[in-house]
Amino acid sequence: MAVEISTLALNVDLDCHPCYQQMTKALCKFPEIQSQKFDEEQKKVIISGPFEPEKLIKKLCCKVGCKIIKGYVIILEQPKPAPPKPKPDESKPQPKPDKTPSKPVPLVPGPSLQWIPW
Repeated sequence: MAVEISTLALNVDLDCHPCYQQMTKALCKFPEIQSQKFDEEQKKVIISGPFEPEKLIKKLCCKVGCKIIKGYVIILEQPKPAPPKPKPDESKPQPKPDKTPSKPVPLVPGPSLQWIPW
C-alpha cells in the first residue's frame, strides 16, 4: 500500500513577527510534516507529507489560533502512472518449455486407521 503525500497551502500573515514565530513552532510539533516552505511574497506556507489535510488543518487551528491562518488550499497531486512493462524482444529466440512429462510421485502407504474400543 502506497502512502499518499498531501500538499497544503496556508494563507498566513508572515509580515507579523509573532504570527511567523508561532507558525514555525506549531509546524515543528507535527512529525508527519515532511517539508515546509515559507513564501513571504505571496504570504503562504506550503507543507507536504503523509497526512490527512482536513485533520491537520483542525489541529493547526487549535494550536496557533484561527486568526493566524486566514485560509488554506489543498493541492491535489495527480498519481504518477506506472512505467510501462518492457515487451519481450522478438528478435531474440525464446527458450522453449520442456514438454517431457513429469514422473508421478509414488504414494507411500501410511498407517491404517483401526477402530479401537475403549
